[in-house]
Amino acid sequence: MRYGLLAGVALTIAVIQGDAGAASFLDRFVNDFNKALTTQQSGGARQQPSSTTKAAPALPMAHTIKASNLRAGPGTGNEKVGLVPAGTSLTILSREGNWYRVRTSLDGIPTTAWIYRKLVALDRSGEETATGAQTQQPRGTAAALAGAKGATIDYAGYSKEFQQVKRMLERGDLQGVASYYRQRDADLFNKARDEKDQIRIMGLLRWLERGTLALDQGRIPEAVKDFSNAEFILETRQQESKLKGWFTKAAKFTAETAVGNEELQDYPGEGYERVLMLNYKSIAYLLEGDRRAYNVTRRAIDWQNMEKRAFEEKARKAREELAEKQRNESKESKHAAGNASDQVEREYARLEARAKSVPSAYVNPFGYYVAGMIQEYESYADRSLRDNARISYQKALELNPDSKVLQRAVNDMKKGRIPAGTRLVHVVVGDGFVPEKKMLTYTVGAGGQAIPIKLPIYQPVPSPVRRIEVQTSAGKRLARLSPVADVEAISLRNQLDMEPFRQLRVMLAVASTVVTKGLLNNLGVIGQALSRKRDEMAAPDMRSWQSLPRTILAARLRLRKGIGKIRIVSYDRRGRRLASRTVKISRNSPDFVYGRSLGRTMYVHAAGKLWLADD
Repeated sequence: MRYGLLAGVALTIAVIQGDAGAASFLDRFVNDFNKALTTQQSGGARQQPSSTTKAAPALPMAHTIKASNLRAGPGTGNEKVGLVPAGTSLTILSREGNWYRVRTSLDGIPTTAWIYRKLVALDRSGEETATGAQTQQPRGTAAALAGAKGATIDYAGYSKEFQQVKRMLERGDLQGVASYYRQRDADLFNKARDEKDQIRIMGLLRWLERGTLALDQGRIPEAVKDFSNAEFILETRQQESKLKGWFTKAAKFTAETAVGNEELQDYPGEGYERVLMLNYKSIAYLLEGDRRAYNVTRRAIDWQNMEKRAFEEKARKAREELAEKQRNESKESKHAAGNASDQVEREYARLEARAKSVPSAYVNPFGYYVAGMIQEYESYADRSLRDNARISYQKALELNPDSKVLQRAVNDMKKGRIPAGTRLVHVVVGDGFVPEKKMLTYTVGAGGQAIPIKLPIYQPVPSPVRRIEVQTSAGKRLARLSPVADVEAISLRNQLDMEPFRQLRVMLAVASTVVTKGLLNNLGVIGQALSRKRDEMAAPDMRSWQSLPRTILAARLRLRKGIGKIRIVSYDRRGRRLASRTVKISRNSPDFVYGRSLGRTMYVHAAGKLWLADD
């Protein structure tokens, strides 16, 4: 069994690297493998990794001095996570005021939570725990731990490749972006047998990126089609038979496992991305003046609730599996996995406050906002719809209670009178870029080996824009845009809630890699080369919908009839103008305007005519 796994590693790496001599390569691999087995059976010593790398600083250890409550945040106002008895071992990850953020075991399940500082006593050494016997390690592992590296964060995979696209978008070079993708798309299209196969081969992520790019360029029908194709892929996956799905996943999992590169599999999309896909499709329909925007946004609301329930169920199963692994894995693997988790969690903790600004990754109020928008448009002809609009705006406000545009919308909908001689114009602008995925790498020692742990970590992308205004063509301010959906916080919250999956991933990675690397490193020169190559090629999935904005802002205007132009202007923190675009709107009927703000670049487009236009 071990031979089959390692031969698969060797063959897969050889094929991916384009090694023409794969057969002779495997012959040499088999010879070295047999020698390695002989060495292991005769008690030969394992090779030890170099100990020249600097040791990572140990996290401080502590224990509770009496039965203590664990809480979800630093303060008694936060929800209780559970109660731990006196003497419970704790790993301190960070401190905020009089509270420690700690990792411990709660009912056998690894848990990260907060505890009041005066309920905790620090241990003498950061390397000791309350049960010293559990930290006894073989000499080889001790040497590997001594040589473990600290965490590094770098671009990798899809995230690294997408940087040049971002730079072109920021320069306003939409043609450059289109040219960049044209050849790639053509290569994929040439492999397709028919239109459905073409949609499948392009993949979910490419259709999502194409859709946002088409919106920025003003190619609205194309954007509708791109988002429809992305939705088709998701629906097709749900409808595939279990047998076919299993064989497809098994084949791709084999290749991914052999080299440890998760980007060899189809991109499933994050739950919040799948909801935003429908949000953006509704924007595209609005720009077409098509009332189908309402049907799509209602579907987005339902989808958001289903995604939330599905995620909670997967998280529950992940915690159960993690607890099972904790019970069955060797003490050495558990210690190594715990050490890696403790170290990398410090990096994730830096983003925790921003993540906790939203209660979950499924609190996107944009769907309700669009529903209210459409109902308000139609209330000009049918006053009975004003209460429906108020309810939709109210639900959006409950998800984002600080949004001024939502507060004003709710208050206005309570009034029975619509100002005469005016028409409604909604302006929606996406600013900046959503947090981008980078690769967090930390090396941990186990089984006499230095095991590289690689995890994706979202990093916020700063925006120079401080405020965005709607002005008349003469420069008079009509409104200041207010945030509706905080995509940055949603993506970081998704990362925070993925903690049980991350811990499980680390434990599985340590357990499987100890066996694989242990054998490879005993296969002579070829085995060691394979081990290094696998370490280089192994990578988590660095894909994400990177052309999304960091925040979606809106303004709701009642303009007098006759105004045919408005200007969208962005400013930096010192009040200096960054970008300005003037757009033509309908002079007498309701209208919808969508824009994208990227520093000194801005793209703006108007529907011109909605389904209820009278001019």
